[in-house]
Amino acid sequence: MKLRHTLLSIGLVAMFSGPATRGEESDSAKSKRMTEIRPDVSSEKLEPIYWQVAPYPISDMRLASEPAATQKHFTGGYTVPAQDTILTRNFPEVDNQLSQLDPFFRDTSLVVNFRSAFYRTEIGPTQLQSAWALGGSIVYKSGWFKDFFNVGVGYYTSSGLYKPYGQEGTRLLKTEPGSGSQHSQNVLGQAYAQFRYDIYRVKVYRQALDTPFINQHFDRMLPQLFEAYIFGTKTIQSDEKGGIDLKFNSDNPVSFLTGYVTEELDRGSTTFVPMSSVATKNTTSANRGVAFGGLQLTPHEYWGIDLWEYYGVDMFNTFYAETDFEKPLNRDGDLVAKLAFQFADQRSVGDELVGTWSSQMAGALAGVSYGGLSASFRFNHVFDGVGGARFLVGITNFGMQSPWGRYPGFTKSTVLDYNNADSSMYGLFASYDFGALTSELNGLEFATSYVIQERRDSGKGAGADQNEFDLILKYQPPFAEGLTFDIRGSWISTYNSPGASADATNDYRFIVNYTLPLL
Repeated sequence: MKLRHTLLSIGLVAMFSGPATRGEESDSAKSKRMTEIRPDVSSEKLEPIYWQVAPYPISDMRLASEPAATQKHFTGGYTVPAQDTILTRNFPEVDNQLSQLDPFFRDTSLVVNFRSAFYRTEIGPTQLQSAWALGGSIVYKSGWFKDFFNVGVGYYTSSGLYKPYGQEGTRLLKTEPGSGSQHSQNVLGQAYAQFRYDIYRVKVYRQALDTPFINQHFDRMLPQLFEAYIFGTKTIQSDEKGGIDLKFNSDNPVSFLTGYVTEELDRGSTTFVPMSSVATKNTTSANRGVAFGGLQLTPHEYWGIDLWEYYGVDMFNTFYAETDFEKPLNRDGDLVAKLAFQFADQRSVGDELVGTWSSQMAGALAGVSYGGLSASFRFNHVFDGVGGARFLVGITNFGMQSPWGRYPGFTKSTVLDYNNADSSMYGLFASYDFGALTSELNGLEFATSYVIQERRDSGKGAGADQNEFDLILKYQPPFAEGLTFDIRGSWISTYNSPGASADATNDYRFIVNYTLPLL
C-alpha cells in the first residue's frame, strides 16, 4: 500500500510539473538530450529494428484501426531523454550523482506504466463478455557495460476491478477454462541480456518481439511476450521523437533479424508455454519452437521491402512478403501517396501437429494523406485452405493462422482478422489528427474503418459474410505527458450465414495508459 501511494504521488508530480527548461539542465542531462536528437553524437539510445516497441499512431493510414500498441516507454523499448525523467527533473542531485557512475548505471532507465482497460463484448442476445482491470508494468533497463553488454527486466500485472462470473473471454485477466471466473495476472514478462558489436545485436531470453507473424498484439492489459534467442542488426537513424526511422538510410539500406522462439506468454495467461502449445491450443505435450528470419530492404528513399520466413517445427511454415511505396506529391511534402502489396504462403510441415493444410493470402493498399488526414482503400483475399486442423473438429478449410501475434493482413480491424479460407475483404480506412487543425487540439486523433468480408454460400469454404464498422478516439493531453485515453467501438454484422445464426456483435473498449519515466 505504501508503494502504491508513493507511485501515485510521483505520478501527480510528473503530470503537473512541466519539463525542465534548458537553462536548468545539468551537463549530463544536456548530453543525454543531445544523444536523443542527434544520432551522430552516439548510437547508444537506438534499438534494433523490430526489437523495440513500435508506437502505432492511429493517424498512420496503414494502421488506422490497429489497437493502440503502447506508449513509447512501456516496455523499455525506448530510452527516455534525461530531462524528461521524474527523478532528474525534480531532484538534480540524482542526475549529478548518476553522471559520475559507469555507463552501465549512469544510463539506467526505469519506467513505470499504469494501465486500466474496460472491455464489453455483446455476442448476439445472450452471450456477454466483460471486465474492467487495473495494472501495468515496471521496466528496468541498464546502460551498456564496456559498450558491449546490458540487461533488462519487466514485471507486469493486471487485477480485476470488475470481473462478473460467467463473463470471461475479454483476456484482460487470467481465465481458468470452464471455471467462469477471472483472476489477477502477475508475471515477470521480460528478463533479457543483450550484447552488441558495431551494428549487430544478440538478445536472449524473455523479451518483446514485433514482426509480422510474431508480435506483442498489445491491445489488452499485458502484451504477448516471448522467450527467444535472436541476432540481428540495428538501424542507425533516429526520428525527431527519439524513435526509429525505418525509411531509407544510405548507410544501412539492409537490416536483418533472425532467431529461435521457444515459448510465449499469452495475453490472458501468467505462464510461458511452448510455441507448439499455443498453436495447438494446448492439445499436445510436444515442445516445439519457431525459427524465423527477416530482411528489411530500403533500395530507394520511397521504397521498402520486407521478407520474412517462419518455420514452426513440426507445425507449419509461413513465408511473408510486403512492399511499400510512399512518395510526397507536393513541394511541402505534406501530401503523400502510399501504395503497398503483401503476400503470404502457409503450409503444414513435419509431424503436422496443428493439422494438414496449405493456404495463401494476397493484399493491396492504396492511400493518400494530407496534413492530418489519411484515407486508404484496402483489399485482401485468402485462397482455399487445403486440409484442416486436428484440434478443431469439422474444420476442412483452414485459412491463414497467426497464433503467435496479430495477423498482418491490411484489412484486419479492431476485432476481426478476416483470415478465413476462400474469402475476399474490402475496406475503407480513414483517420484525422486534429493537431493539424489547431495546436489547441494537439494529441486528439480520430479513426474509422469499414470492412466487408465475402465468402462462399455453399461447398468448400462456405461461411458467413461479415462486416465490421469501427470508431476510434485517442487523446494524449498536452498538459499530462505520458497519459493516453483510447476509446473504441466496433459493430459487427453477420449475414448470408449457411447453417448458423446471424447474430450481431457489439464490442466496446476503453483504455487509459499513463507512463512515468522515473529514471
